Amino acid sequence: MMESPLGARTVNSRRPYGVSWAGLTTEPPSRWIIALAVWMAGILLIVSRAVYQIIRLQRLLQGAIPSERLSQLLGNCGGRMQVARLPEVLSVDLRCSPFLLARPGRSCIYVPQAMVNELSDGELESVLGHELAHHWRGDVLANLFAFAVAAVCWWNPLVWLARRQLRAAQELCCDALVISRNAISRRDYAGILLA
Repeated sequence: MMESPLGARTVNSRRPYGVSWAGLTTEPPSRWIIALAVWMAGILLIVSRAVYQIIRLQRLLQGAIPSERLSQLLGNCGGRMQVARLPEVLSVDLRCSPFLLARPGRSCIYVPQAMVNELSDGELESVLGHELAHHWRGDVLANLFAFAVAAVCWWNPLVWLARRQLRAAQELCCDALVISRNAISRRDYAGILLA
C-alpha cells in the first residue's frame, strides 16, 4: 500500500485498477452490473415501444363516431350474455378487425365502418358478442399482466410463447361463449369471422 499526497491510501498502484485517491473505485463494472443494465434497457425498450403504439393508435381513433345501430345491437348482446356494464361502441373509418380497447373509466369496442355497412344485424351481433366476451371475461387485465411479465422477462422465449398461447386461448373461449349464448351455429359463426 502506498500513500497519496493527500494522505489517502491506494491499493497497489502498479495494478491498472484499484482505489483512487478520492476513494472511488476505478475497477470495471462487474458482470452483474452489466447484466442488470442490459435487462433494464430491454424493459425500457419494450415499454417505450408499447407506449408509442398506444399513442399512435389513439391518434388513428380520433375520428371514431358513435353508432346508434351498434349501440342497440350491443345492448341486445349484453342482455343475452348477462353483462351488466356495457362498454361504449364506436365505428371507425379504418381497415382493421373489431377490437376492445380499455380506457380509463370505460372500455370501448371499435368496429370498422365498412363492416357496419356490409354485415347484417345478426352478423354484427356475433361480432359484438365476441368483443363483449373479452370485456366480460376481463381479458384486458389478463393481457396487461401478461405484457408486464413479458416486459420483465423479455429475454425468456417461453414467456413470449406463453403470452401467445394465452391470446389464442382467449379467442377460443370468447368464440365458445358467443356460440353458447347466441342462437348461431359454429359454421355460420366461422363464416362471419372469416368474411
